[in-house]
Amino acid sequence: MSFALRAICLVILLGGLLPVALAQSAPEAVLVPVADESESARDRALGEAMNVMLVRLTGDAAVTGTDLAERLRASAERYLVGFSYRAADEDAGMRLAVRFDETRLRGALGEAAVAIWPAPPPTVVVWLAVEQAGERFLVDGEQGAALRERLRAAAASSGLSLLFPLMDLRDRRDLGYADVAGGFADPVRAASARYAGEAVLAGRLRISDDGAVAVRWLLLPGAGEPVNRWQAEAGGTGPALASAVGVLAERLRPVYAYVPDPEAGRRVALTVAGVESLADHRRLQGYLEGLTGVERVVTTAVSGTQVRMQLAVSVDEARILEALARDERLGEADDGYRWR
Repeated sequence: MSFALRAICLVILLGGLLPVALAQSAPEAVLVPVADESESARDRALGEAMNVMLVRLTGDAAVTGTDLAERLRASAERYLVGFSYRAADEDAGMRLAVRFDETRLRGALGEAAVAIWPAPPPTVVVWLAVEQAGERFLVDGEQGAALRERLRAAAASSGLSLLFPLMDLRDRRDLGYADVAGGFADPVRAASARYAGEAVLAGRLRISDDGAVAVRWLLLPGAGEPVNRWQAEAGGTGPALASAVGVLAERLRPVYAYVPDPEAGRRVALTVAGVESLADHRRLQGYLEGLTGVERVVTTAVSGTQVRMQLAVSVDEARILEALARDERLGEADDGYRWR
């Protein structure tokens, strides 16, 4: 056995410790405006931060108007991990950075039978076609980059993770402006397969000289789910993108959101061949930990270049297997999968 695979065995021996360390990473901060550093201003800001966190966990803006949200706002300090003040600036003023105990909040929502996003949340591959000032282009790292980042920020507020294509030679060969602008599902789905997201969103934005926007969207929610289409108009790109995220979250929630069951303890066992080094093992584990609904990954055995792993999941096993089948880095083998 190579030194690298002996190191993997050491990981197995430490398996009871490693997942805990991964699960205890610092929670992401919620940033909200705060008038000053007084206790009364901080309490108001904590309530607003709780609203932001609840929408992020559920993808449902209406959750902030429920009795449950009112109770959670009133007891926000019970879920508080820490907070800090961010210096005032001309654009945002002073802000409060709040960190909540996400695990406890997810548990409180589950006890109230409120559906939440799995952890990590669904990843949506996004293609944007833009027509503006007589020019037509697909958004990439340069053209339309501001639109891309604005959409990413809006999606994050609803707990969704967006993945934008590389727009390299392969993407441009497989998909053209007309495919995205026309909302042709088959070529969009085929070009998106290399990115292994849970869903795909394609949009055409026609921006007038006065800033008004006409948008046409195509959503592929996931394997076996029907194609969604809708159109909208807005006075600017900001409202147009915010509206799109609202519809996106609304249509993905029935597919991916779930009510946590603390007694379920679902597990998925995988056997993966072709793991020839510790670096391969780390990449494989990182990939599996990034799948929507996978909460923990533990290596249980190593035999040659074959690794057996157990996944603790919060979604149906079928969802995990569908995600694995879509990813080019894993190929089917007689007794499981092969890492490429």
